[in-house]
Amino acid sequence: MPQTVCVAIITYERKQLLREALRSVQAQTRRPDVVFISDNSKEPDYEVVKEFPDLPIQYHFHDRRLTIGEHWVWCLTQPQTDLIALLEDDNLFRPRHIEVLAKAMEEHPEAALAGSSTIIFYDNLQAPHPHDIFCPPWPCDLMNLTPVVQSAEVGLATYLFGSPFASSAMMVRRNAFPKEGFVQSGLRISHDRWMWAQIAANGSAIFCPETTMLYRDHAVQVVKNFNRSFHRNDTARCNRLIWDLTLQMGYDPEKAVAALAAQLTPSTRRCYSFLTFRSRTFEIWRKIIPVLRPEVSTCKAAFQALLDIVMRRLLARWR
Repeated sequence: MPQTVCVAIITYERKQLLREALRSVQAQTRRPDVVFISDNSKEPDYEVVKEFPDLPIQYHFHDRRLTIGEHWVWCLTQPQTDLIALLEDDNLFRPRHIEVLAKAMEEHPEAALAGSSTIIFYDNLQAPHPHDIFCPPWPCDLMNLTPVVQSAEVGLATYLFGSPFASSAMMVRRNAFPKEGFVQSGLRISHDRWMWAQIAANGSAIFCPETTMLYRDHAVQVVKNFNRSFHRNDTARCNRLIWDLTLQMGYDPEKAVAALAAQLTPSTRRCYSFLTFRSRTFEIWRKIIPVLRPEVSTCKAAFQALLDIVMRRLLARWR
């Protein structure tokens, strides 16, 4: 039996982008049962909503400024549908997004969340690449559109290294939310990764290889307002939260990483060791590196990670 679906849109002071996001919802091959808009702008925007009379929109304007984490949690926990697809106002659904993800979630009732591969596009013409593809490192064939299902243990281990899906590519099951509510962390950059990890702990994760999302990279993204040191500290705090959550769920973090590493290529395991080292979470780093790269010494892995950091910074300056 088809489950009810809500598109939850988070918006703040971006009327034109909200208009584009709603157009992408309007073009869906499977229409949502509800379109829930959570607006944290300074003034309400009822005019944009009136432009889409054919969409079942529920619009809510907040009379106080919410933090990023508060806004996300509030927006996702309000709809009462079975499935909730997040859409940040600066991103876009391709026409089959809801159809593809909802079908995968209905075929796998044990799944807590699903995501798709995502095209990253740039508003800034000076960007180094015209587009890129965002998808998790799990073994998959992008020419074969069969969904890939991972256990909660492997899914949670993946979130230790970053988000396997672009934030707006997510569809989640409402009854997989933490029973005692989401833990607010105060994170500014990694708040979405921590939120998805709390859901991923309660069921399997699905990757749909079909590219159903368009993720916009632009100059006014919030994450670009923070310096490199803030990024590192925010990432380190998120890593610690997910590590502790893994223990709370009864998983052994090192075994969970080993199960993930068994599916990764050597180059991806080296990349993950680089990500772990860059976050400066040394206690976790000392435990994870030998699991990711048992074929080399920990000292050599650290040296290679440092070399990767230096090379990436040099390439960034050259660009």
